[in-house]
Amino acid sequence: MLRRQRSVVKDQLPDRLDTRLDVPMSNRQMELHDGALTAARRFAKIAERRPLTPTEEHLLLAALQQARMACNAAGLVDKVTEGSPKLDELARLLDDCACRAGARSWCFRSGSAWARWPRTWPRSWASARCGCMAVCRPRTART
Repeated sequence: MLRRQRSVVKDQLPDRLDTRLDVPMSNRQMELHDGALTAARRFAKIAERRPLTPTEEHLLLAALQQARMACNAAGLVDKVTEGSPKLDELARLLDDCACRAGARSWCFRSGSAWARWPRTWPRSWASARCGCMAVCRPRTART
C-alpha cells in the first residue's frame, strides 16, 4: 500500500470539484427518519424543562443517529431493507461519467454504519463496472 500526504502531492492533483445532488428518500426511509425525529423531539422537549439524565441523553443521540442513517439507507436502521436510492444514483453517475469511457473509478466507503452493511455496495458497483473498497479505521479507546 502506498501512502502519501496531501501536502506532498497537492500540486499534482486536479482542482477539487464538489457537486451536490439531492436524492429523494424512499417511503421506508421517510418512515424511519420521521419516527427517529419524533423520538428525538420528545427528549428535546424534556430538555427544555430540565437537564436530561445520562440515559435520556444517550437515547436522544441514538434517535438522531438513526435519523441520519435512515437518510443514507433504510437497511442501516431496520437491518432488513435492501438497496438505497443514494447508492443507485451513485452507480448511475459512475456509469455515465467514468466507467463508460473506459476510465477506472474507485469508491471508498468509511464509517462503522456502512461497515455493518457491506452486501449492497458490491452489487451496485457490479452494474457500474467500478471497484469498491471499504476503509474502516480501527476503534480507539475513548479518553
